[in-house]
Amino acid sequence: MNKHLVIAFFLFICFFFSIISCTEEAAESKRKIFESVRDTTVIKDPGYFFFVGNGGTYTGIYKYDFTNDSYGIFWSARNEIVVKLLYSNDLQYIYFLTARSFGIRNGISYISNLKLYRLITDKSLVEFVADIGDAIQIYTYWEGIDFRIQFTSFDLRVATYINRTNQIYSPFGKLIQQTVNVFDFIKNGYPGFEIPGRSSKSPSGRSGFIQKEDSLFFESIPSKKRYFVDTVKASINKIVWNGNEHYAFISTSSENANENEAGSVLIAYNIVDNKLEHEWTSEAKINFFNTETYLIFDLVNEGKSSVNIYNYKKAIDLKKVTLRNGCGVTGIP
Repeated sequence: MNKHLVIAFFLFICFFFSIISCTEEAAESKRKIFESVRDTTVIKDPGYFFFVGNGGTYTGIYKYDFTNDSYGIFWSARNEIVVKLLYSNDLQYIYFLTARSFGIRNGISYISNLKLYRLITDKSLVEFVADIGDAIQIYTYWEGIDFRIQFTSFDLRVATYINRTNQIYSPFGKLIQQTVNVFDFIKNGYPGFEIPGRSSKSPSGRSGFIQKEDSLFFESIPSKKRYFVDTVKASINKIVWNGNEHYAFISTSSENANENEAGSVLIAYNIVDNKLEHEWTSEAKINFFNTETYLIFDLVNEGKSSVNIYNYKKAIDLKKVTLRNGCGVTGIP
C-alpha cells in the first residue's frame, strides 16, 4: 500500500510540474508576442517590397518583385495622394497615409483630408483604417509593434489655439489610445512633436558610433577601441544594425546644406572588417530599411529621385528604380 502511495505521489508531482512548465511556456510565448521589436531582429529576405511612386497620373504604392526583377503600380485612388508609407521594424506590417492635397498657403503648411490605411502584406490587401481629417503638420513612426501618429490642427472654436493629437494604433488597425493637447500659440508658441530618442549603441551594447565634430568613429565597447569611419558634416539621423550586428547603416541629414554639399549621406559599415563598405549622397533626406541581405533606400540627385537595392553582403548595387514623376521608400522626396 505504501508503495502504491509513493508511486501515486510521484506521478502527481510530475503532473503538477508539467502543468507549471506548460503555463510558464504559454506565458513566455504570450510575452514574446507583445514585446517590442528591436532594430536587429533577423529579417528574412522578402519576395517583394512596397514603395511610393508616381509614374503617370496618381501618386500611389508600387510593388517590386525580386523573383521577376519587376515593379508596377499596386494601389492608387482618385483624389488621394500617398504621402507616407512606413514599415514596422520587422517588415511585417505597413501603414500608409493619403491626402487630397498638401502644400503651403499664406505662409502656413496644410494637409487636407488625411486618411489612414493598412497594407496587409501576406495577402497583398489594402484596408481603410481611419479618416483623420485636415492637419497643419504630421509626424509618424513605429514604436515596437505600435504605430504612432502625431498631428497638429487649428482649433475650430478659438482662433489662437492649436490642437496636437496623439494616436496609437495596433498593427491590426485598432485605435488603442488618443489624446489631444491644446496650445495657445500666441502665448506659448507653436507646439513641437514628441520625437523618440535614438541610441548610437547597438542593441547588444557591444558597440556603437561616436561623432566628434566632423569625424565619425566606430567603437568596440568591450575593448574600448575606436576606428575612424568617415568625415561627416551633418548630424546622425538614424542608425540601424543587421540581425547579427555584423553591419550597420548610418544616415546623416543637414537642413542647411548648400549646392556644394549633400543634404544627406548613407553609410554601409562592415563591423567585422572595421571598414566603410559603401557610401551614398543625396540632395534630400535618405529613407531606408534593411533585410537579411539587402539595403533598400531612396536618393535624390540632380533633382531626380530613385529607389535603390544594394546587396550589402556582396557589396553589389543590384537595382535602381526610377519613375517619371519620382519615387521613394516612404514617400516621394
